[in-house]
Amino acid sequence: MLIDEEIEFQKTKDAHVLELLRLCRSDMGQEHEIEHFFYAPDSSAAQAMIKEAQDAGYKASDCHYVREGQTVWLVMIFSPALPTDKAVNSESIFMLSLARKHNANYDGWGTGMVGDDVSMEDLDESENI
Repeated sequence: MLIDEEIEFQKTKDAHVLELLRLCRSDMGQEHEIEHFFYAPDSSAAQAMIKEAQDAGYKASDCHYVREGQTVWLVMIFSPALPTDKAVNSESIFMLSLARKHNANYDGWGTGMVGDDVSMEDLDESENI
């Protein structure tokens, strides 16, 4: 079970990404392909996460690579959604729970910018996208 501090911390991170999208003038009224990223402890955990995500209606995939002699399992879960606080927070809580259940690390989410007026000129150089 997630604790309130985890949920609030994730909501803060979600709000930051949403604000960056707004600053870049992404069209928040259009669906964006939300990409959630996880690091699973092994292949069986990665496959279980993918199955559970697909059963919940998400698209998902995985890949693995070797870093410093260790095999790393990256799981990606995709969802077309309007980038609203409510939608993103709901997905993030599901993703945090999924990671917890499978002993994985949830690394957050990202998305591309959508629309005809997209620009990064309003970002401060210190912003991390």
